Amino acid sequence: MVSDIMFSIVIALFSGLIRGYTGFASGLLLIPLFAILFGPIEGIALAAIVSSSGGVQLIPSALKSVYWPDK
Repeated sequence: MVSDIMFSIVIALFSGLIRGYTGFASGLLLIPLFAILFGPIEGIALAAIVSSSGGVQLIPSALKSVYWPDK
């Protein structure tokens, strides 16, 4: 069990590296490997959580660059 968690952390870090270089495709690596480790339902749910948490850090800089027109 501990080895599965450690392996999933390594997978998540590597998929974050891929997302950092390409801007997408972290799920292409996460979902199949997490589905093998944890089962399909749990693997997809975990991949969605991991991918979403990686995108949340981009929100503050994106909000700064949005053009907010005056009404």
